[in-house]
Amino acid sequence: MKFATVKPVSKALVRYNTFKNTKGTAIEITYYSNVKIIANTFIDSDKFILNAYPNKPKSVTEPFNWGSIYFTHNTVLRSKGGIRIQSDVTGELIDDKYVRGIYINNNHFIDVDMTVYPEKKYWYLINLFTRGGKSYLFSTIKDNVYNLLPEVDFVKKTSGFTVQDNTLIKPENN
Repeated sequence: MKFATVKPVSKALVRYNTFKNTKGTAIEITYYSNVKIIANTFIDSDKFILNAYPNKPKSVTEPFNWGSIYFTHNTVLRSKGGIRIQSDVTGELIDDKYVRGIYINNNHFIDVDMTVYPEKKYWYLINLFTRGGKSYLFSTIKDNVYNLLPEVDFVKKTSGFTVQDNTLIKPENN
């Protein structure tokens, strides 16, 4: 599912769906605002569950802000990618220094394999990137439950995010 625009657009709701055996990224957001992804189940996806980023500078003729993305109360099972959010791209027309209101809260991430990507810099369940033109503000990663493969970390954190009360499930040694 792709939400992409070159002009300001907002208000999308993805709720109570099951995404199973998705080939490619399950949900892609380009310059959309006020997107709510709530109470969905993602099973056996072969790329990222959520990938949010700005549009290519050559496609956009006016600067505008995007943000307010809610990824809450979702379940992700056996995916080959977690969440990737990039705040800006080189050469982007910028009218504000911040992407505001990214909420990744109250989700379950079980058996997400980030090791399918060749570079270890991507081996985070949640990847938050910035190229330096914009940063994040008023954003949270909170109350999520997850497990991790060896060498994979939970979040590649950048400034502007509060990360708290997330629970790592460790396998029991039998």
